[in-house]
Amino acid sequence: MDKAWPQWLHAANERLSATKRLRSVHVNENDELNITEFSSNDYLGLARHDEVRSAASDAALRHGMGPRGSALVCGYTAMHRDLELELARLKGAEECLLTPSGFAANTSAIAALARDGGVHLFSDQLNHASIVDGCRLASIRCPVSIYRHNDAGHLSELACAAHEPRALLVTDTLFSMDGDVAPFDQLSSAMHGAFGSARSFAVADEAHATLCYGTRGEGLAPHGFADICVGTLSKAVGAHGGFVTCSRDMKQYLLSTMRGLVFSTALPIPVIAAASTAVRIGTGEEGEELRRRLHANARSLRSALHTDASAMPSTHIVPLRARGGGEAAALDAAAYLMNDARCNVKPIRPPTVPVGTARVRVALSATHTAEQVARLARAASACPHLDVSSWVDARL
Repeated sequence: MDKAWPQWLHAANERLSATKRLRSVHVNENDELNITEFSSNDYLGLARHDEVRSAASDAALRHGMGPRGSALVCGYTAMHRDLELELARLKGAEECLLTPSGFAANTSAIAALARDGGVHLFSDQLNHASIVDGCRLASIRCPVSIYRHNDAGHLSELACAAHEPRALLVTDTLFSMDGDVAPFDQLSSAMHGAFGSARSFAVADEAHATLCYGTRGEGLAPHGFADICVGTLSKAVGAHGGFVTCSRDMKQYLLSTMRGLVFSTALPIPVIAAASTAVRIGTGEEGEELRRRLHANARSLRSALHTDASAMPSTHIVPLRARGGGEAAALDAAAYLMNDARCNVKPIRPPTVPVGTARVRVALSATHTAEQVARLARAASACPHLDVSSWVDARL
């Protein structure tokens, strides 16, 4: 055991390097190099929309960054409130809270709901890391059970064996690495069958679904499934930050107990202006057209890659299995797609995904052209490091 910090740090980095887990960041120069981006979560292209850019720049010139303090101290403005109201309307909720990030929304809300104990928390095996960390915080006060991915039967078994007076279910609606969707009706049935509706509570993370699905972009969670919806402003909205939609009573409670909100500086006004403009666009006629183009691109790619496209999740996130599920194959596949087709698609490896399920993750956007999607499909089909005959299913 290394006692001194320098020796420990050196050894820790050596261990990460030996297991190919040592990560790095690179300056994004894709625009200058004429590379097509297939790894960004800007699903509707709103991050570069002219109106969104103008809203951010105008707000910066008029207000600067705005009050630099917690929302509970001085950081809450009329612009923040207007965005909260718009998001609440979008989600069909009474209220909304803005948070510094989607990650903070999940970790803080889950921990707050478990704060007083008396609850058993159930979480999907493949939930996002922010949910995982929220569950770890909650486990200080309450038992946590992890059910097999999208397996309502397993959830029912765990719920029926639980003894706490209340139950809390947390799930992604659209899983970011697999592109599949939670089985909402079955999950609700499992929870209500074990605890009844009054003692069951559900949190749905709509990070990858907000503005991408629904008539107005409301997401995938059906009405009545979730008591709290968590979302992000940094994906399809194209800005930054997170949010929680809920009842008025729940907002009052969370304002006092969500440490990631209480002790964080409020989002800057230019970010709020950009997000508000993006939500307005995304919920209007232009947003409807952008969703149509996004889903058309998803259908085109799946059709070009798979003989049985119906076996794949019909979403805009398309995981392509590395040959044998190997990490080296995923790295080689990403390099091949970059060199052969000038497509930036990132390898996804453990611990982000389970061992043996390494893949490259394609994130489609409404701004991708038919030629760009076709170019990626041709390169992926020819890539010797990919198995495009089936989508990655971590349950296999």
